[in-house]
Amino acid sequence: MCKQWHPQLILMDAWMPGMDGYETIRRLRDNATGMAPKILMISASAFEEDRRAALAAGANDFVPKPFCNEELLEKIQAQLGCQYAPRPAMAAPASISATPAELSPETLGRLPGELRRSLREALLVGDFDRVFPLLDEVSKLDSGLAAGLLSLAAQFDAQAILRLLPE
Repeated sequence: MCKQWHPQLILMDAWMPGMDGYETIRRLRDNATGMAPKILMISASAFEEDRRAALAAGANDFVPKPFCNEELLEKIQAQLGCQYAPRPAMAAPASISATPAELSPETLGRLPGELRRSLREALLVGDFDRVFPLLDEVSKLDSGLAAGLLSLAAQFDAQAILRLLPE
């Protein structure tokens, strides 16, 4: 997968079925072509020797479980040099004609096909930075439908929205 996708970052669990994260990292590093991805090893074993073992296997950093989102985001930021921007606020709909309980594949099926496709693509990869502006477009067509979808998106419940989106 790495050879196909060329990820910038991999979150690697230490214990997985079949092959543990340490061996997976070693193999990734041995077979690296081009720019090697940054690897954050994540493990419930939080002893210093676990951290050293992860780094010796080729991980760039170690994140003990349980962790808070901010800690993980800080580690990602340190590895990739990225900056996080606050999520733009979506304007509140002027009137509400539907509630989340009224959401259905039929109501979402009334959206333009291209908007549904774009929304599906963004949800499949969990790109809520794309989802929220798309919901702003939905709001221009149906404020109630947008309000219902926004309540799910505010919880980052991509799966619930995907179940409602007709193919």
